[in-house]
Amino acid sequence: MKEQIDARELIRDVLPKLKATRHLVDNTLKARIEQSEDYEQRRRLIILQQEFELEMTMIKLNMDHLLTRYHDQLKAAAEGHRRFTTPILALDQSEAVAIESARNLYRRAYELHVS
Repeated sequence: MKEQIDARELIRDVLPKLKATRHLVDNTLKARIEQSEDYEQRRRLIILQQEFELEMTMIKLNMDHLLTRYHDQLKAAAEGHRRFTTPILALDQSEAVAIESARNLYRRAYELHVS
């Protein structure tokens, strides 16, 4: 697991994927639950939705911590200052787990969406 991340990678890759995951989970699972007529399948999808939401909450808490710690560096990276060199952000264990979890959750949500 990576214990550091480039600020621009966080801004341009991880955070947009986290937002996309939320959208996929909210829309795809909600639609499948509403359309499901099979009780067991519906129950399984509701449990899956709850698991995604729990994971998203854990990720959000740790990402909020990371974003707060590196607010100034991330703001400069997002604004793309020319004289600014993208910092490598040191991650604590919880933040590293959250970033890895966000990437994995995005893959799972995307697979769910296309299946």
